Amino acid sequence: MESLHAVQNVVRDCLGTEIKSFREYRRKDIMKKSIDFFYRVAKEAGFAEDEDGNPSDCYLKIGFNLKNPVSAEKIEAERERTKDDALKAAAEFLNIDVSLLSIVAEEEYLTETEDD
Repeated sequence: MESLHAVQNVVRDCLGTEIKSFREYRRKDIMKKSIDFFYRVAKEAGFAEDEDGNPSDCYLKIGFNLKNPVSAEKIEAERERTKDDALKAAAEFLNIDVSLLSIVAEEEYLTETEDD
C-alpha cells in the first residue's frame, strides 16, 4: 500500500497544476483528464512467459484520472519531471528492483500489447 501512495504522491504534483483561465478550461480538445505512465518489465522479473514458456518482457500501464483537465503539454512536462520518482514507485509497487523496469513511450506500449 505504501508504494501505491508513493505513485499517487508523484501524480499529485501533476494535479497541482492549475488551469490559468476559463478559456483554457473550455478548450477541452487540447485538455486531458488523465495521465498515464507506461513501463516495460524485464523478463528477469518473471512476470510473463511467451507461448513456449520462456520468460518474456511484459508491459504495464498505470493511469490516474485528474480532478481538473490539464493541457497535454503540462502532462508531458510533469511526466518528464517526475519520471525517476514514478519509476522507483512503480518498482516498489511491483516488488522488483528498479533495474528491471523501463519507462517506455505510449506508442511502444500500444504496439507491444496489441492483440495479434
